[in-house]
Amino acid sequence: MSNDGGKLKLLYSQVEDMLYDYGFSSDLYLISKQTDSVDVEFDDKGAVDYFQKQADKEYPSMLYIEYIRKGKRHVARVQYW
Repeated sequence: MSNDGGKLKLLYSQVEDMLYDYGFSSDLYLISKQTDSVDVEFDDKGAVDYFQKQADKEYPSMLYIEYIRKGKRHVARVQYW
C-alpha cells in the first residue's frame, strides 16, 4: 500500500514539474491527488490539449492522460501506464 502512495507522490511531483516546464503558472490550474491518479484542472480545454500534447511527446509510453469535464472545469487526469 505504501508503494502505491510513493508512486502517487512521485507522479504528483512529476506533473508539477511538467506544468512548470510547459509554461503554466500556478494560478492557471488546480492540482490534486486522487486514488490512483493526479488531476490537473484548468478553466480552458485548450490548456488540457496543450498539456496532453506536450506530455505525449515527452512521455509517450510512461503516462496515460485522460480528458474529463468537471462542471465548468476541464481536467487532465494523469496516470502511469
